[in-house]
Amino acid sequence: MRRLICKRICDYKSFDDEESVDGNRPSSAASAFKVPAPKTPGNPVSSARKPGSAGGPKVGGPSKEGGAGAVDEDDFIKAFTDVPSVQIYSSRELEETLNKIREILSDDKHDWDQRANALKKIRSLLVAGAAQYDCFFQHLRLLDGALKLSAKDLRSQVVREACITVAHLSTVLGNKFDHGAEAIVPTLFNLVPNSAKVMATSGCAAIRFIIRHTHVPRLIPLITSNCTSKSVPVRRRSFESLDLLLQEWQTHSLERHAAVLVETIKKGIHDADAEARVEARKTYMGLRNHFPGEAETLYNSLEPSY
Repeated sequence: MRRLICKRICDYKSFDDEESVDGNRPSSAASAFKVPAPKTPGNPVSSARKPGSAGGPKVGGPSKEGGAGAVDEDDFIKAFTDVPSVQIYSSRELEETLNKIREILSDDKHDWDQRANALKKIRSLLVAGAAQYDCFFQHLRLLDGALKLSAKDLRSQVVREACITVAHLSTVLGNKFDHGAEAIVPTLFNLVPNSAKVMATSGCAAIRFIIRHTHVPRLIPLITSNCTSKSVPVRRRSFESLDLLLQEWQTHSLERHAAVLVETIKKGIHDADAEARVEARKTYMGLRNHFPGEAETLYNSLEPSY
């Protein structure tokens, strides 16, 4: 009889142990909101990311976590300059070339390879020093619609080239790419839930490049609005993008939208999706670095279960 009772007690404890590690049934202690540990300066991104986490393609990174067909930031950097060499002899020639590019990209009846080559031509011009010509920026504004159309293309190769091109523009032009970035970011977020890995990961990588190189406050509402998207992958990647933004940008670029950032992070901590909640919690440290008072108020407003 004693042996039978001992066996039942052991079985009961074993069952409790299984429950405590079940990802779908976290203990109350594990689910509590904790202030994230500060990220080490040497590797601010990798220390905050868990490799192999489920759901949606990651926003770039050193490994292709999106699976077969995925692209990452290293692929983009190689493609920036892996284009035909061109020379610019005059402003007039540059204007004519940009007009031709816009004509091709604005008409989806052109063969897809023509459209892909036109996008590469923009990068060729950047490599050749097009940004040194004043007329380039005037024509770049006229290309906003054509670039958006390319990022919406049904051909994954065209979408990939469009994302690489806007990422290159952001990298070279920085804040001078403000209007282009503002125009293209909503379209890039629409690519995130795409079932084609090359499209989804291209959109994610382009968003990262823009966040790193084009620090324009008007981009903040475009990101925070996607944090409440009906799409779970979009919400996850939006909070991940917000985390990167808080790491990369200066406080003066964020001050106008401090209240929106706080409210967005608060909603994220209560998100219905577990991974979105994790990504939202990671943004807290960045918020505290910029706005310690607002971050403290947010922390104190949370229920103990968070």
